[in-house]
Amino acid sequence: MTAAGPEGTDREPPPPVEELLERRFLVRVASLPEDARMLLLLAAAEPSGEPALVWRAAAALGIDAEAAAAAEAQGLLAAGPKLRPRHPLVRSAIYQAASLAERRRAHQALAEACDPQLDADRRAWHRAQAALGPDEQVARELEQAAERARARSGHAAQAALLARAAELSPDPVRRAERALEAAAAELAGGRAQAAAALVAGAAGAPLPPLGRARALALTGALERALGSEQAAQTLLAAAAALAEPDPPAARRAMGEALEAALAAGRPDQLARVARAAAAAGAPGPPADAPAALLCGLGALYGGRPQAAAGELRRALSALEAAEEPQLEALALQAAAELGELEALDGLSRRRLARARRQLDPQLLCEALLVRAERVELARGRLGAAELAAAEARALAEAAARPELAVGVQALELRIACWRGREAAARALLGAAAGDAGQGALCLLELGLGRYQAALAAARRALPPDPAPCPGPALCDLVEAAVRAGRPEEAAGALARLRARASALGGDLALGLCERAGALAGAPQDAEAHHRQAIFRLARAGFVAERARAHLLYGEWLRRQRRRRQAREELRAAQEAFSAIGAEAFLARAERELAATGERARRERAEAPSPLTAQEAAIARLVCEGASNPEIAARLFISRRTVEYHLSKVFNKLGVSSRTQLARVAIEA
Repeated sequence: MTAAGPEGTDREPPPPVEELLERRFLVRVASLPEDARMLLLLAAAEPSGEPALVWRAAAALGIDAEAAAAAEAQGLLAAGPKLRPRHPLVRSAIYQAASLAERRRAHQALAEACDPQLDADRRAWHRAQAALGPDEQVARELEQAAERARARSGHAAQAALLARAAELSPDPVRRAERALEAAAAELAGGRAQAAAALVAGAAGAPLPPLGRARALALTGALERALGSEQAAQTLLAAAAALAEPDPPAARRAMGEALEAALAAGRPDQLARVARAAAAAGAPGPPADAPAALLCGLGALYGGRPQAAAGELRRALSALEAAEEPQLEALALQAAAELGELEALDGLSRRRLARARRQLDPQLLCEALLVRAERVELARGRLGAAELAAAEARALAEAAARPELAVGVQALELRIACWRGREAAARALLGAAAGDAGQGALCLLELGLGRYQAALAAARRALPPDPAPCPGPALCDLVEAAVRAGRPEEAAGALARLRARASALGGDLALGLCERAGALAGAPQDAEAHHRQAIFRLARAGFVAERARAHLLYGEWLRRQRRRRQAREELRAAQEAFSAIGAEAFLARAERELAATGERARRERAEAPSPLTAQEAAIARLVCEGASNPEIAARLFISRRTVEYHLSKVFNKLGVSSRTQLARVAIEA
């Protein structure tokens, strides 16, 4: 069909199917008595379909049960546990076709039918829909309902209530303030575009200085969510504007500026924000965790790492006793910089538990990614990291959040590199480009023994000196440069690593420094460095890094023709890599063992798992004791899908019950 008539004249194309159906429904509605039409409008205006509420409103309008019978006879009303139009298109057609006066009458009746104590939120919403124009009393009721929604982490409901409260606010200042609060709720719920529209609508309002400063902070947070490089600068300006009237808000804005600068990956911007953060964070009372965090991270990223360690450890100590959700992202960053695995474990576990309670998809996805990257991978628990990645991917897809999916792909890339799965890693690399992706690629190349390629990836991953750089990345650069025949480059990276370790201390930083020093330091000190690296990394709890220290020590011993001692270290590396599932490093350890004259013995089957990623995720949750409904909720799939995949798991693994599946997992 075309839009052109037989003589070539234009005519309108046929209407969409939905519109045709709505027209047919309205023909049936028009044939009903007035009471039946009003009952249908009441049911359409109350989405819960609560029969008692709808009938109370109907009774107030003088509508009796015969009206329902007439609507049911026309196939327009479904009466049962819920009283609602039979089809969503019926509801849409009835509500849109009603006049404004009819809609107001229906909402007013429904508002009066709501209990003002037990159902205050619904009552406020219907009162708002019945309002003819600005009404401050109704706006306040909506604002109170929004606060209750916020306590339930209902960001979408909170935003909708506040946006309507803004529309009903007679005072232009309160209208703008409520619109900005609605924008903040939209942003918290991950709807940045909706938040941007509300912020734009509030622009130009005659806000007082504090209101303008808070609006600027919200603009910066919005820019950060949209990936703008301007975000850090905007948040920095907001922190300065908030410093005198609202110091806690100023520190929150400064913390967000620091996070934005870290995410942007621009050393000059990070240094500028860090200097401002250090100034904003000091001085503070001994128990002031926000001040200590800002001061410590500001000193670290501002080029004064020697002043950072004490402040950061003081902040982490204060946060162990008090839950501060707004500080957790910075606290996790501080714990990661210090290599404090126990603090990382506690903070990430607490954040994950709160995200599960709040059912916030964005917070839950971010919490899963942080825990997997900074705790599970550090402890060599690749299976747990894969489970977290599968759950995070389901969340990102269910929420239609591509920016979250990028974070999931970066984690999957790192897992693939630890696993030694080159094809999978190459496929993921494009989606996880940047420093993190190149750093993971360097790890893969080191495991495969391709040192020139590892060196090239390490160079791309690291910012130039004197920008701060993670210890593991510097240590990888040293190993790649030494093995690629670039001792001068290795020496430069070792100097940076030693400066970092000297300033921050801690077993991880010192252990990595010892491991790198064994490769690039004075040859006569190599063995002492190797032993110290193993000792410190074991005490720090970083299983995978310790296994690599055993491997390097074993390789060094073999080249010193001390084969018996080399076998001991290489066996320790082989057993650790086998338990972890790090296939590329495992193969490298086995090659070295073979060179000592010993045949490598694997304690695990070499065959890859027959399960897909989703099947493996379901199997692990079953082994943790989760029920099918709980698994469905965790992975955002239906119960039937869980049952389908679980039957495939049983068939592939040759088991017939959840108990047998758990036993297979334990034995594996």
